[in-house]
Amino acid sequence: MRVVVAVAVLAAVLGPLPVLAAAPVEPGKVFVGPQGEQVAVVPLAPREEKKFILRIQGTGSVLDTLVLPYTLKDWSSLSTQRHSYTTQWHGKDYSPLIIVGTRAELHFPGGPGNGVAVQYDEARSQKLKPEEVYAQHQQQTQSGQLAKLMAFDRKAEESVHDTAYAEVLQAMNTSCGTSVAGAIDWATISEPVLKAQDIARFCAFPLNALKAMCEVSEEARGAVKARLQHLDCRFGAALEPALQGDRFVWTTSPEVSNQQKAATRYFKKQLPVAALLVASPATAVEPSWGKAENLGQRMLLEATPVCTDGKGHYVAAVPYEETDGLEDRLYYGDGKAFFEVPRPRGGNLSAMTFMDPRFFNPKGSPDYDGLDLRVHSALSVDPQERTCSLRCGERKVSLEMIPGTEARELLRKATYAPNPQKFVPHALLRDSKGTYYYVDKGFTPSEARNFRVFIGPRGDLKPQKMTNVVADSEGEIFTTKKGQLRLVIDRAQTPMWIENPRTEVELRNVPVGQNLPLIYNELGVYTGLRLGTPCDDQ
Repeated sequence: MRVVVAVAVLAAVLGPLPVLAAAPVEPGKVFVGPQGEQVAVVPLAPREEKKFILRIQGTGSVLDTLVLPYTLKDWSSLSTQRHSYTTQWHGKDYSPLIIVGTRAELHFPGGPGNGVAVQYDEARSQKLKPEEVYAQHQQQTQSGQLAKLMAFDRKAEESVHDTAYAEVLQAMNTSCGTSVAGAIDWATISEPVLKAQDIARFCAFPLNALKAMCEVSEEARGAVKARLQHLDCRFGAALEPALQGDRFVWTTSPEVSNQQKAATRYFKKQLPVAALLVASPATAVEPSWGKAENLGQRMLLEATPVCTDGKGHYVAAVPYEETDGLEDRLYYGDGKAFFEVPRPRGGNLSAMTFMDPRFFNPKGSPDYDGLDLRVHSALSVDPQERTCSLRCGERKVSLEMIPGTEARELLRKATYAPNPQKFVPHALLRDSKGTYYYVDKGFTPSEARNFRVFIGPRGDLKPQKMTNVVADSEGEIFTTKKGQLRLVIDRAQTPMWIENPRTEVELRNVPVGQNLPLIYNELGVYTGLRLGTPCDDQ
């Protein structure tokens, strides 16, 4: 029976055994590694069939002294030559010798992941007797030794994956402080799938997701400990995670990508958490963590540091949440009520940097991805040291991070409102006598057509009663209540201040972006105005 199995397995790799037995061998090559590793490569005739036998020695692995049959496979690309000598090992393709360009790599069980570099040895190659190598191969074939090693052993394969799965499960239990049991449902895994896929890897995705969550979150540790007793892994046509009481069933599919992220997202939304004793108050703006009703929201609330200057002013720095794609965000207020701090408009900056043109930093970049950092301030948070610092222009202020439990309660009980700013600069012009003509518009996109006009000397601009606005591809006309006084900003013509058909004053454009500190600090339009940023009270 052993011989019959051996013949069947080898026939699949090399063709019918009589042809193999009668096939002559050709001169071979010997490659040598730095620690005495050797691999003898002996081609079988006819050469065009790309059949070889390889004898590996000196690795200290189960491959030593075995002379298995191999097929030379070409994986070359346009830029790199790549060949592998591939055999069957427990029913699956296995390639101990790989040639990449001029580099030969010997791979073996227990060896380094990137293989051992081996070099062609001319002297050993000359002394190699391919007939002896072939005789060893025939002897190992006839004894059934090779067939046993090459044949697929489902029970052994299952055991390998069970062991790997148990190791990941134990690591998860250690991180979560739990004793959750788990198993792979082998009835759902066919032999072709077992041969082709790393079963333990796909089953480990939810375990790694829980481990990562528990390592950073008390909320996650509490939820896993309270709600999960068993984790099952099975294979199906699609990714279908499901909570069934205290049992989690992970139905996975090799065709699905980003599975750990999908598992994390599922746990954050579906893993039950204890109900809050006091509901969050109704609020004009829902904060990033919503009503803290699911695990993901609780974890985000838990991960949000709150810093204070000790004078009744607080800033909450919501971190970026990759799983759900939630942007980082700042909230500023007195601890009972918070305002949203506007994110940088454009550019590639986090919410920790915010625009506040009342403060100027001459050391900042005037053009960072389209943003003038000289009029941006920033909050810095060091969770490890539990410290915060605020920079308003050039001024730096040290803040204190309040304890986590206190911070969560403060944030959950507070109310949240949109940023208090109502208007933003639109245009600034000046005549030759020092009179400024300033136009701003609504802060939000829905209010962007709500314009105001101010006229006067620096520090004393007065609002004008608007009666009409014309804005089209040719320019903008702002008409005030006082007769026919109009401010014209025309893209093709010189801006004019027209009091009547006979009185026209040419105006000079003053670039808004380059004069924001002037607009906010010196014109008098925004004197004493709060912008809803952490620099309001500094």
